[in-house]
Amino acid sequence: MYALGWRDSSKAVTREVSEQIHSRNRLALKLFDGIAGNYHGPARAFSLWQYDRWHSILVSRLGDLTGKRVLDMSTGTGLVACRIARRWSTQVVAVDISHPMLVKSLARAEGEELRGQISLIQGQAEAASFADETFDAVVFTYLLRYVEDVPATLVELARLLKPGGMMAALEFGVPSAPWLRVPWLAYTHLLIPCAMYPISSGWRRVGAFLGPSIRRFYNQYPLERQVDLWKAAGLKEVGFRTPSLGGAVVMWGYKS
Repeated sequence: MYALGWRDSSKAVTREVSEQIHSRNRLALKLFDGIAGNYHGPARAFSLWQYDRWHSILVSRLGDLTGKRVLDMSTGTGLVACRIARRWSTQVVAVDISHPMLVKSLARAEGEELRGQISLIQGQAEAASFADETFDAVVFTYLLRYVEDVPATLVELARLLKPGGMMAALEFGVPSAPWLRVPWLAYTHLLIPCAMYPISSGWRRVGAFLGPSIRRFYNQYPLERQVDLWKAAGLKEVGFRTPSLGGAVVMWGYKS
């Protein structure tokens, strides 16, 4: 991992990290580097303006973090990191593989006067260079579809968590109700790609990727299997919530 200085906007760090990453990490870089500049407007619109609500549900699962240290893995543009830092005046370490996304996180933290509470680091979830039991809480968003080994990544993130600490995650979902499945497929596989096409080449790539990626992930890792993987990683009392008629999944658990 490499620290991102508050005035560092060079691409040298990105090149150094990219030599060591797997194909799915490279895909994440290709996708998110290309949309960092105009991420939030389209992201909110294509979630049907549920995006901020999902973040609120995620953060609400974390309990009181006053005086605690939190890891926000795959922080993106820092929305969750800033929300946590602002709500509890706590210290947040925000990690992402994409340098342009971290630059946006930097701007957000400075704009919200949270510079002293948020540390920005470029790195990978599969190989986090923190000591065991460093954090009181670990949170991640839209991460597991972009890692090579999902069970190993969960074990790695749980390693960083102090005993009794909570891990929580947000991901897109696939509705379980049969009557919702066809509209979901039409929206994610047809409408979103068409609507994203004129925005930019970066969003065009995301539009073609997003729906099939979510569907493939849940075919391989249905919610019941994900719960089992969290438990196998050393987490207990694992639960989940599926807001927006199953369009998202918030999952959480405590370290044994």
